[in-house]
Amino acid sequence: MFNSKKDMEYYINGEIFKSIIENSDLSDFIVRDFEIHTETSEIQKNLKENAD
Repeated sequence: MFNSKKDMEYYINGEIFKSIIENSDLSDFIVRDFEIHTETSEIQKNLKENAD
């Protein structure tokens, strides 16, 4: 998971992702971008903090 869409795009355009995509031993990649719901993320963050 990424902290922002910009971070995700940086990774997808980077060398690590490129090397994975270009690896002939790997195939059938699906890359999806989903919108983050801020309220849900905050709830999950609070649950995680309270579980520790």
